[in-house]
Amino acid sequence: MPMNLYYAEWPDRSLTILHAPDLFEAYHMLDQEGDPESAKVWTTNNRAAIISVMGPHFTMSVHRDMDYRWSRVLMPKFQDVYGRDSCL
Repeated sequence: MPMNLYYAEWPDRSLTILHAPDLFEAYHMLDQEGDPESAKVWTTNNRAAIISVMGPHFTMSVHRDMDYRWSRVLMPKFQDVYGRDSCL
């Protein structure tokens, strides 16, 4: 099964990078870390590069290389992933 690469930026500026076959599986994986609906998420199933840059005072920034094709993802709502009658 083909896998997509997902790149998620959380409100606290931390990152999650994961492989998942579809958006729903990505949602489940991101849900282990926080509220997936609060993250900004991009995906690609093409070649991709994640770049780190060392800044002043030994700070590091990480970003998606924009030379590759990334698509912004709107995460589904909790009830759409887990079902409206779910107790999760």
